[in-house]
Amino acid sequence: MTSIDLGIDTTFVRSNAADGPRHHEVLIGVGINNRGRTVKVGAVISASGKPHELIKRTLHELGQTAATKITTFTDGDKMLRGYLKKASIAEDPILDWQHLSRWVQIAKTTAKGLGWLTNAERRARPLIAKTLDRLNWKLWCQDARVGKSL
Repeated sequence: MTSIDLGIDTTFVRSNAADGPRHHEVLIGVGINNRGRTVKVGAVISASGKPHELIKRTLHELGQTAATKITTFTDGDKMLRGYLKKASIAEDPILDWQHLSRWVQIAKTTAKGLGWLTNAERRARPLIAKTLDRLNWKLWCQDARVGKSL
């Protein structure tokens, strides 16, 4: 049985065209099958017409069959989830490590500003900060695949 991992996101690029739109939303990503074949995804969304068709084409190039297990990684944006559903990918995407690490950074910043009401809360703050620091380091500096110990 084949499996495909597909990571997608959107970004904006700016053009210097005087007679057209200056900001363009771009669908970007990469798909990898279990045999190591890689296909990169990239298209201006307004020009490609149907981003879900680009996703379907990418999956086809990677050898998708009816039995293929597809795992998607993204930031969970509603629009991206819609593209995946239109491309017949029923499973919800998994939050990718870049976005996960961004949320960990936000949690670290929030934890620094937490007040405390009890001695137990005061004693817990250093442990919370240490745990978040370790998680952030693991996400950026080590292999954070599922099954690895954090």
